[in-house]
Amino acid sequence: MKDNELRNWWGQTLDGGLFMGGLALVNPQTLLPSIVQGLHGPEWLVAMMPVLMTIGLLGPSMFTAHAIGGLSHFRPLLLWTLAFQRIPYLGAALVLLFTNDPRWYMVAVVMAPLLSGIFGGIGVPAWQQFFAHTISPSRRSSVFAWRFIIGSIIGVGSGCVVKTVLAVSPGQHGYGLLHLLAFLGLAASYASFLFIREPTEPAHREPEIGLLDNIRTMPSLLVADRRLFRLMMSYIAFGFSGAVVPYLAIHARHACAAPESFLGQLGSWQMAGAIVGGITAGWIGDRHGGKLPLQAGRLLFMAVCIAAPFTHSILIWNLMFMAFGAAFYVCVISFNTIQLDILPARGRANRLAVMSAGQVLITVVASLIGGTAWKLAGESAFPWLASGGAVALAVSFIIMMRLSEPRNVSAGTLREPRMSQI
Repeated sequence: MKDNELRNWWGQTLDGGLFMGGLALVNPQTLLPSIVQGLHGPEWLVAMMPVLMTIGLLGPSMFTAHAIGGLSHFRPLLLWTLAFQRIPYLGAALVLLFTNDPRWYMVAVVMAPLLSGIFGGIGVPAWQQFFAHTISPSRRSSVFAWRFIIGSIIGVGSGCVVKTVLAVSPGQHGYGLLHLLAFLGLAASYASFLFIREPTEPAHREPEIGLLDNIRTMPSLLVADRRLFRLMMSYIAFGFSGAVVPYLAIHARHACAAPESFLGQLGSWQMAGAIVGGITAGWIGDRHGGKLPLQAGRLLFMAVCIAAPFTHSILIWNLMFMAFGAAFYVCVISFNTIQLDILPARGRANRLAVMSAGQVLITVVASLIGGTAWKLAGESAFPWLASGGAVALAVSFIIMMRLSEPRNVSAGTLREPRMSQI
């Protein structure tokens, strides 16, 4: 690789790896739902915790894509949005460590991922374009993979830190320490981002259209791009499996009658699995594209959902969280890869906004389904949530079978929306 390409590869890789490693200290899949439940939060909020940052990240993009599509360079905007994305975790740490009013504890834990997501989400289309502008297509899978691998390696150690902190200082003070350590990891991630150099030649600029016109044309994008439509439908089906995710660790702790520190152990095994999943997705993705690992991740996650209601052994749960981590990160890495492979440069910002809007909608619906079921039936709802997750993953897998591998079909062959539609 040339000097700038190598610099950007490492900058993007370390930025993502340190960011995910920092967030592992407040793991949204294993730790945050249990924290909110321990603080006596409502079940719908417990169910939303794994996806609050995702909602924040993806929601604003529909309202910024029309402006960002017209930019020729993206780094200046990202310097501001990524800085503000990290600050809420420092605020949450200060509230948890230095206030004595329990009413603020819940606000701090909930608002940190949500506000972080919103600040980051303002620039999501810019970051996606920036990534495509600074990393060549043949290197994208490996960057995504190594971002997750580095984050997962740090996450294994973070699980041990979580276990130790909550054993020594349970409750809100321990939560505050974890948020402070998470902020330090996110700050190191931002320092890595500063090393990335955007090419001097301008990126492809979109025609400048208004916000309402942009939103109105988005449905036509799905009609015009058949592969994009199938990928979207596959993701929507996959999204329903999110109803079970917040309750995997809660159910595991209940099934094993384990203490709160057990969550840190599960987090370590989850990150260990993510390392395996990241290596696998990166190696296969760079050579064969994202479809094959994406399908494999769906099947592995489906196996976890099927086995979870029948498991009561700590050892088996550790292995299952390892499988869950591998499946989850394979799916995320491969989806990010195949999404960029499918989309042509022209209209990319708008199409990414379409994908984001669909992800937000299905994420919220799945979380509300899970929270409602748990509120009505408690622990006995888990087998039904797990079964529903398995069915959703099977449907997603079947839809993916009809999606051609983008590496084998030029993105330029996609039909563009007619100008009358724009």
